[in-house]
Amino acid sequence: MLQNMRDNLKSFGLIIVVIISIPFVLTGAEQFFTSGSQEPTVAEVNGVAITSGDVARELSRLGIPPQQLETMDQSIRQLFEQQALSAITSRIGIQTTAEKEGMVVSRAAINERMREEPAFQRDGQFDPDVYYSVLQQAGYTPSSYVAGLERDLLTGQFVGGLLNSDFISNTELEQAVAAAEQTRDFYYLTIPMAPVLSAVNVDEESLKAHYENAKEQLQVPEQVVVEYVELNLSKLISAQSASEQEVRQRFEEELAEARQQNQQQRRLAHILINQGSDAEQQQLIADIKAQLDQDGDFAELAQSRSQDAGTANIGGDLGFIDPAILPAELAAAAEQLALNAVSAPVKTDMGYHLVKVTDLQQAALPTFEEQQHRIGNDIKTEQAEARYASLLEKLKEAAYDTFGDDSLKKVADELDLEMALSEPFSRNGGTGIATEPVIVTAAYSKPVYNDNFSSDVQELVPGERAIVVKLKEKIPARTQALEEVRDQLLAELKNDKASEQVQARGESLKARVESGESLEEIAKTEQLPWQVGLQTKRSGGSVDAAARDRAFALPAPAQGESRVDSVTNNNGDYILLQLTAVNYPEGDKLPDAQRNALSATLERSSANRDLSAYQSWIVGQLSK
Repeated sequence: MLQNMRDNLKSFGLIIVVIISIPFVLTGAEQFFTSGSQEPTVAEVNGVAITSGDVARELSRLGIPPQQLETMDQSIRQLFEQQALSAITSRIGIQTTAEKEGMVVSRAAINERMREEPAFQRDGQFDPDVYYSVLQQAGYTPSSYVAGLERDLLTGQFVGGLLNSDFISNTELEQAVAAAEQTRDFYYLTIPMAPVLSAVNVDEESLKAHYENAKEQLQVPEQVVVEYVELNLSKLISAQSASEQEVRQRFEEELAEARQQNQQQRRLAHILINQGSDAEQQQLIADIKAQLDQDGDFAELAQSRSQDAGTANIGGDLGFIDPAILPAELAAAAEQLALNAVSAPVKTDMGYHLVKVTDLQQAALPTFEEQQHRIGNDIKTEQAEARYASLLEKLKEAAYDTFGDDSLKKVADELDLEMALSEPFSRNGGTGIATEPVIVTAAYSKPVYNDNFSSDVQELVPGERAIVVKLKEKIPARTQALEEVRDQLLAELKNDKASEQVQARGESLKARVESGESLEEIAKTEQLPWQVGLQTKRSGGSVDAAARDRAFALPAPAQGESRVDSVTNNNGDYILLQLTAVNYPEGDKLPDAQRNALSATLERSSANRDLSAYQSWIVGQLSK
């Protein structure tokens, strides 16, 4: 209850609890930001553990959120996870290589990147509140984020060096210019499919014969219909109620606890020294304290002297921090300080600190009107969750006793739930509840399909949605009747006949062009649309795309000759084409900007191929 009040004070902006950890890259920092449970390790590369959380975050970076992953088939899920693992392994390998080559990333570079990250800014400035919130939502701790940022910067430098070292020769550039900038001259006529298709007739005997030949493709697989009872938390919530008296009582309880905890909130800043021997650390922290005693600026000294990579760049600011997450020695020292006072050096497991109180605030308390809706929803949700848990156990017991001719209707009535019937679905699934693989598996399991028992309760979303199914009807596999597929088969027959007619006519015209007749004259005498493509580029233009692509796929004709070919476009139209010339650009006449752009594109393409090969080699070496 106390936590509820604290959470809602924060959500209404009435208390500032900015939990920015003191150490970002220091030993032991994780304990401030994790619940204590460790993510399981799924692989280890060069002594670096790769956790399931690392894989999940990599998949999210690739656009596959956890919710989507959970709905995938197991084999597909494993494929994506393996790809993510390979990507992480590649980065670790590159980082290891970069470190062996002596490459490093300075703390200043890390701090600068953090300051410039838009996701951490508010009103154009780095904001520690926003920083911590973003990290928490993304599943990072400050130390893991900084470590990852350092790794990314390091690998980025190394990869940038690889990419920038690639080049292409003048010969390669000239060849690319010739291929990319060439144009082609061609003629083509079109035999449209649509008018032929509209004129085609199919007799009943042909339709029946086609049906007989297509029976194997017209099979409907075996299907089942199941009856089911669904337990749904959202429906239970909507059925609950919370009186104003209950809501007000809960509010008063939360308010009383909040008042007990509503102590003055302290905004802290610190300077940390943790590098070198213990004696060197003591000397350095003493020197800094002496400067502060001589009216030195705490924020400036934190930026220039503090060895905490996470807070130095923001003047050592920790925000309004809960003392419970601080080391006991540091919390005790901060508790004794007045506003703007600086502590004596404090030693913790992290090193030596100087801590300063930069602000004091008293948290405001919310009103009943502000909290009424939230508390009402909380009460209804708690009621629904309790009822869900109770009904789930009863549903499991009732479903276990349901078999033979018993219907789930009896179970539904006993539990005041609804029974429903599914649409028919096969072993490949269907609509409604049959989109859930676990439901399909349950429906076709031996106890349900063969022995006429109800299924075990299938919790689709633990604590939120559960379903039990029982076989209602088996629909044997069958061949669809002619009348069911008449329109489909008629369309197929018409299309086949029209295509044959168009193709036959096109081939006869093609033979005439190959024998020396003019394509233009044939198009005119046959009253067919035709078009000329002069100086046509490889992409774009006003010509038919299928005709253009076919023209560029043909070998260049000899001087004074042509090449004749045909192609069918997406509409089913037959295109008869005559390629007359291939025009190559003069490299030295290509505009400099265009030539440079093409050169840059080729270099990037070559560099990316080389990098991909290098990454594959690294993964292979690390896998041995």
